[in-house]
This record gives sequence, structure tokens and C-alpha cells, in this order.
Amino acid sequence: MSEVWRKKTYYQPRIIIETQRVLESTVKDSLVCLTGAEIEMLRNLMPYLDRRSTFVSEYQESFYLCPDNTEWDNLMPIVASLQEKLMGCDIDLLIDAINAQTDVLDALMSCVCASTTLQQKQVATLPDMGEYVELETVTYKTVDETLGVFTPPATDEAACELAQAFWYYVYQTYTEKLLPFADSSSDVLVGAIVATVAFGALALFVGIPVIILGAIVFALVQWGVSGSIDNFINWMLGTKDEIICLIYDNLPDVDAAAAAVSDYIDAAVELSYLDRLVLKSIMASSWHMTWVFLDQETNGTWDPYLVPGQCDICTIVPSGCFSIGSCDLDDWDNGTLECRFNLATLTGGLNRWVKESHTPVSGDYLVVHWIPRSDGYPETAAYWGLTRVSDLVHFSILPKTHYPVDIPVTLYAAVPSQLWGVECYLDSQQDTWYVSPLWWCLQQTPP
Repeated sequence: MSEVWRKKTYYQPRIIIETQRVLESTVKDSLVCLTGAEIEMLRNLMPYLDRRSTFVSEYQESFYLCPDNTEWDNLMPIVASLQEKLMGCDIDLLIDAINAQTDVLDALMSCVCASTTLQQKQVATLPDMGEYVELETVTYKTVDETLGVFTPPATDEAACELAQAFWYYVYQTYTEKLLPFADSSSDVLVGAIVATVAFGALALFVGIPVIILGAIVFALVQWGVSGSIDNFINWMLGTKDEIICLIYDNLPDVDAAAAAVSDYIDAAVELSYLDRLVLKSIMASSWHMTWVFLDQETNGTWDPYLVPGQCDICTIVPSGCFSIGSCDLDDWDNGTLECRFNLATLTGGLNRWVKESHTPVSGDYLVVHWIPRSDGYPETAAYWGLTRVSDLVHFSILPKTHYPVDIPVTLYAAVPSQLWGVECYLDSQQDTWYVSPLWWCLQQTPP
């Protein structure tokens, strides 16, 4: 399968961490004492560890590869553990324990490991897997060794059916089979998770890999203490269309689909850190995708739930056009912007898309496909144009016009002759509320 989604461009201010130096660290464990101010700084740096672009698994001359899904699944519990430790412990209680000469070692371990509940201790080790392994419902094989082998969909309709099947599988798995048991012990959770993986009748299925099983248990135990089932379900229902489109647009590449879903979840600021961890454990799992797809192709399990035309709303980038892609703030400079629904949303000033530059030729039209956005206002307006790379001079090409929010718009206009043969960036000047660009073109005929 293609690994184009793993390619990341180098960016001067970005600090990247070598994946293997984390997964196979040779640094000895240490007890570190931090001030409140130091903890505050580290907490605010944690979101960078939720981005795949922060980690490098392989260097190339003009780009680097971020972690694959297996490496990412291994990194996430480490990040979660650090997040929890930065929540701190009550140092006054620790000092009292030392002064009273009472079980100092236990107090230190409580602080360092943040093992404040029985559930958190249980998640460190799964129960005995022997019976599950014998029944071939759990395996110690790697993720890559146990993927389902489905037939790549031959039509857009078939791809949409697979994308929908996966969403309904994940929704039912969470709402009916896992979240009600989130505050249970690890052995109960293992039983519930294994019971949801109903692929035993499919050829080549040897069980869910322990590494995937452990990640789900870890996430659910952490979440079970304070998570809200209502908020969790409402988010899934509210983002159904977007999740299905992300999978549909990336099929048949399940790794790319899983990465797109993971990025989308990370960008959802309304979710808590633990909500995102639970969601990604299954919704962003390429392993689950392969088996759900095979199950749907073989048995049509989710046929009663499929909606005809569900994927008509999904964005298809025309041939020869340049996709803005999922939100990566490093792809832009100048102006202000943020990630909303996994799209870069321009909120003020002149924004330049600097991920790629392109050179118009004589007779070219600038074509931009974008979504008007707002926080309650019915219409949005923006200027679109090109910035000359050599001196960053802006040329306005598409004039300001108001359009209804949340309805995709395609605009075009002729590129002025002074930019023919000149290397340029796409730019946008937000005027009224916000805009989310999807793709753009330089082409010889109007769309």
C-alpha cells in the first residue's frame, strides 16, 4: 500500500523527534522535580506530541517519513502516560509521608507513576491471554501479519458502502459494547473487546493482536473515570459525514484513511484528551478497517444501514488541481488560522499556502474551491489571489463576494499577465468571518 501520507516536508522551526529513540529509549528512568511554571510550559507543549509530523521514522533528502500506524499505536500510550504525569501529584502529602517516615517508597511511586486508582494499576498488564490465544480470538502476531485482505472497491458506490460500514461498526462497538463497561476491570474489558471482534468466520482471521487490544484497554480504563458517554456519542453523530468522507476519499489505502481520521480527531478541540485516545484506538485503526471491509464484502453485515448517495457530499479533487488536504498549520504562513473539522480555517489577515508553489502560464485561470464558515453569521466573504514568491507581493484576483456558510463554492478568474511565468503561492484575504479552502487550480479553461 502507498505511504504517501507519511511524507512530511522539512520546516525550519519544527523540532522533530526520532521515533525509535522513544520506542527503544536507552535513557534511564529518572525522578524529576519541576516548579509550577515549568509544569505549565510542558503541559502546553503536549499537543505537539499528538501530531505525527513531530516524529520522524526515516530521513530522506527532501522529506521525512512520520510513524506508520503500528509505531503510532506504540507511541500513543507513552504520550498518554506523560500527559497523566504532568497532571501532577500532591507534593505536600509526599512531604508529610517522608516526615512521618511512612512508606516513603510507595509515596514516591505514587507520585512518579500516578497510579492513584486500582484500574490504572490493572491496565499496566493485561490478564492471562492463554485461553483467548487458544481460541484464536487474540494473537501475539504483529498488526501487519494479521490484516484482513479485502477487495479494493471497483466503484465509488462500493467505496462509499465500505466507508459507511466502518462508521456503523465503530459506532455500535463503542455505544453498545464498550463504553458501558469503561469503568470495569481490565479482564472484563478484554472480554468485551474480544466479543466485538466478530470476524472469526472469515478466512485468515487468527485474532486481534495483543498490541491493539492493549491500546484499547488502556484508553478505556483511563477514560472510564471521568468520560461522558452522552458527549462522546453526540460527537460521533455530529461528525458522521466527515468521518465517512475521510475514509471514502482515501480508499483503498487503509493506512492513509486511518491517518486522515486520526488527524481529524486530533483537531477536534471540543474533545478531551482521553476522548481522542479512545476514539483513535478503533476509529483510526487500519487493522479494524481491513476486517470490517472484508466482513462487509463477504456478508453484507451493514447493508440495512447504508444510505444511498451518502458520499455525494465528499470532496473529490479534480485531476491537475492542488489539494489543500487535512489541516496542517505548517503549510501556511502570515495571517491567522486554526484547524476546524480537520480543515485549515482562515480567520484573519492575508494567509499564504506555502506547502507548494506553482507558476501560471499565458491564459491561465485561477480556480479556488472553498467552504464559507462562520460562528452564527449566514454569509461569508473573502478575497483570493496569488503571492509572488520572489518578493511576497500579493495580487488580488478573485474579488470579494458573499456566499452562504457551509456550502462549498467554486470561483475562478483570469490570472493577470504580469504573473505569467512567475512562481506564486495561493493566498486568501479573509473579509467577513472565515473560509476553509479545499483545492485550487491553474488551468487554461474555466471550470
